[in-house]
Order: sequence, then C-alpha cells, then structure tokens
Amino acid sequence: MRRLRVRHLAVVATAPAMIVVSCTRRIVTASGGSIRVGLLSASASRISASGDWQLYASDGDRLVAHVPSGEMWRVERSAERLRGLGPDGISSAWQSGGLVARASGSALLALNGKHYRGELLFVPGDTGITVVNRVRMDDYLRGVVPLEIGTRDARDAEAVQAQVVTARSYAYVHIGANSASHPYDVAASVSDQLYGGADVETAVSNAAVSATRGLVL
Repeated sequence: MRRLRVRHLAVVATAPAMIVVSCTRRIVTASGGSIRVGLLSASASRISASGDWQLYASDGDRLVAHVPSGEMWRVERSAERLRGLGPDGISSAWQSGGLVARASGSALLALNGKHYRGELLFVPGDTGITVVNRVRMDDYLRGVVPLEIGTRDARDAEAVQAQVVTARSYAYVHIGANSASHPYDVAASVSDQLYGGADVETAVSNAAVSATRGLVL
C-alpha cells in the first residue's frame, strides 16, 4: 500500500537567475520499488560477478547453477530455451522461459564487463536473448543521473537533485507501460533514459538520489 505526502521543493536550475518551484509527491513503499531496464539483445552474453553468484530458472526460485567469484559464463539460446555455459564445458540444464542471475551479498554482477546492481534476467526473444536489469528504483537512478546531467561538481547539487526527481518521475510513469510488447519497463538508451549501471555512479549523484528519496513530480 502506498502513502502519498505532498510537499513543495524549490530547485535552483543551472541557467542564471532561474528558479523552478515544482509540486512534488513523496512515494513511500514497503519494498522501495523496482524497475526493469532493457540492456541489450544479443545471441550470447558474457556474465561474471565480483563475488559468488547463482543462476536460477525464470521463476527465480529454482537454482540451476552456483558460480564462484571470478568465473566467466555465457548464456546461450536454442529456440525458446536458455542455458548457462561455463569454462571447460560446464553448463546448466536448458531452461524454458529464461534465466535469472543473482550475486551473493554485496557483490555486483557484470554483463560483458559492465557492472550492475540487482538481478539480470535473460529472456529468449525472436532473434536472440534480451537482457534485463531488474533493480531497485534508487539504484537505477544512480546509474542514470550522471549520464543525463554530466556533472561531478558538488556545487551543482541542487541541479542534480532536480534531475533525480525528473528521472524518477519518468521511470515511475513507465513501469508496466511496455509489458505487452517488451519484457522491460524502460530501455537503457536515449529512447528512454541513458543508464550505465554501477560503473557510472558518482558521489554527487548518489547523494542527490538519497536527498530526494521517494520524490516524484
């Protein structure tokens, strides 16, 4: 169940002498909320992690492989089935419907060398494998805001906070909007919002995400 509290947030924009006052709502949820981000579509994907990680069946409950830290696997497709393939011919059983990768503890998953928080979903598509990052909303924003606003200067904190609120508002509107045509809510490209995962995070943008937690336009 969600509770909405309305407050006014004064934001100083980067343009000289421009003040923007926006009416915002604070969304409070028990889970913090998550979003599905479409990363890429490919015939095969390389996956590893900074710690131990696991592959599950598409339901997210049935373990199909436990992978130690530093070991690189690939996800392969055959018709509507997927499997994980490790070094020396080690593989999981073929799974219908897709696979879910999760890292243990605070470890980060890596897809083709790029690190991501949350889970990676591998879904068989018409021409390849669609990879989706299912991640908490604020972790998604940490990977969006640095690419959208492009500043690391702490003096720009108010402008960065305004960008966070804008990006969060856009993301919430699109949750579930594409379910009929895509297995994700937003793409990680300019067609929605640029998203670079954990590798692009900055101290300034992370602080802005925390300072505006739950605020949407």
